[in-house]
Amino acid sequence: NVLSDVNLSYDLEFSPCMFGEEVEIELKVKGIEDSIIGKTVFRSPADEGFSIDVNLLFKNGSWTVQSNDFPKLDRLVQLMNYRPDMKILVEGHTDRLGSEKTNLYISNKRAASVKDYLVSKGVKANRISTKGFGSSKPAYSYYGKEVINELNRRIEIVIQ
Repeated sequence: NVLSDVNLSYDLEFSPCMFGEEVEIELKVKGIEDSIIGKTVFRSPADEGFSIDVNLLFKNGSWTVQSNDFPKLDRLVQLMNYRPDMKILVEGHTDRLGSEKTNLYISNKRAASVKDYLVSKGVKANRISTKGFGSSKPAYSYYGKEVINELNRRIEIVIQ
């Protein structure tokens, strides 16, 4: 059945996403000497409401985009150049450390710093909305009364 299934179409999800790059995929089946090789172009979800994981995290209290995160955001720029009609919402988030007022401020600054980077790379500002959520929408669990979870100091990109 494996060989007949190879003729079908599959959706694969990769993180971080690669946009518009041609990638060669090789399928090796145990017991068959020759590999099956195919080429594909990665695409992002096209529908409104889908999130794009850019895997962008921040240090405590910081909203500065680190230079090692530039390639991740550059792939988002690639996507937005490929889809000039697409608009996004950049959501900023924090963990529970600190007051909610401070966390809301920091999360807004995180979203704004990502927008500033995208605009500096040529994406029109009117295609990018920003919103900070503070610690109100954690993506990762806390244990007990824990307030720190570095994975919640993040950015999410939502297609609008």
